Amino acid sequence: MATPPSLVVRAIAALRNRDPGQSWWIGRTGAVLLVSAGASMAPPALAPGAAATIAVPAWIDAAGRSDVTRQLRQFVASVPDGATVRFGRRARYRIDGTLELSGRRDLTLEGNGATLFAGTHGGPDRAEVRLIGGSHWTIRDLTIVGADSVPGQFEPQYQWQHGIDLRGVEGALIENVGIRNVLGDDVYVGLSTDSASRWSRDVSIINSRGVGSGRMAIAITAGRDVLVRGGVWSNPGLSTFDLEPNDASGGAAWVVIQDATIGTGTRGSVLTVAGGGPVSDVFLQDNRLIGRPLTVLVDQGARRPRDIHVHGNISTVSFAGPGPAAMVFRNTDGVSISANRQPLAQGGAVGLLATLDSTHVRVTDQEPYLGLTSDAPASYTYLILGAAASIYLIAVYKTWQMRR
Repeated sequence: MATPPSLVVRAIAALRNRDPGQSWWIGRTGAVLLVSAGASMAPPALAPGAAATIAVPAWIDAAGRSDVTRQLRQFVASVPDGATVRFGRRARYRIDGTLELSGRRDLTLEGNGATLFAGTHGGPDRAEVRLIGGSHWTIRDLTIVGADSVPGQFEPQYQWQHGIDLRGVEGALIENVGIRNVLGDDVYVGLSTDSASRWSRDVSIINSRGVGSGRMAIAITAGRDVLVRGGVWSNPGLSTFDLEPNDASGGAAWVVIQDATIGTGTRGSVLTVAGGGPVSDVFLQDNRLIGRPLTVLVDQGARRPRDIHVHGNISTVSFAGPGPAAMVFRNTDGVSISANRQPLAQGGAVGLLATLDSTHVRVTDQEPYLGLTSDAPASYTYLILGAAASIYLIAVYKTWQMRR
């Protein structure tokens, strides 16, 4: 359908009157969209019940020759809430800054097989994509590549360079997204940047992949109702999944990690719970580990995390240390270990589970393990599963410290 002449006239007039610093493009109706550099532009709204798919304009470099951070940010700012932004098919967009979006509702970034990649090393706080506030975000079918030249190596000064940085969002779906070689976390779930009390919540990370991050695969410092299902998470610089509130304003609750393939990792645990805020109702279940043992460390110092469940995970790599056991819980109220398969090194002085000053500890339905019993550290309750003399479960209690 031809563009009405009146719209063409208005388009030309708008272009003549634009500021030199403004980006522009003509929509399908002939309307000109103008965005000033650095401006905060309120997105138009779609009519109730309407939906729109809007392609990234062809004038934005899709071959990766130049940095298009500003152009992409301005373009997405002009798209209505409720719309789908579709990237070019298998396009490559160079993002030397941060594609930061704030306060949007029902906005979908449809990757269409495209890649966002960092062309420079960048500053310590540079994330490839950062979503602040808003609700019902979706990122799908996208690849994100960071600037880490030595994947899986922790560099403290750049540990905040995340692949996807979620800050106080109310609903986000990350599906079929691949993230590699970022210097921070593949996905970070945390507090809003404009509210010290607003956690991210209702976050689903489905069938996605994170490989070679400098810090964690997935880090949660302020998140509630977070689901990680399927996908592959491998070779992080530190722990694979880290629940570590920065202080009492953060925390983690109702976190489920299931049906994932968990690859190699040399420095941290598969699951770490630490930090200064409340952590509860965590489920690590039905995951397959390749090239590494099932290791869990829950230790928040004087804080008492509660209700941590480890169920149905399978590893074929023997645990030989370090530490008293593959899974260590300190000051934890509610520990459930069931139906995992984790071999222990033959004759090693290590066990499956060690707890310190923890309550309501339950171990059930474990597979037989290779390993021999040994004395535990004096302050630990020590459970070791072994095959010696056909004894499958041996509990050595040195002291049992119940919280008063």
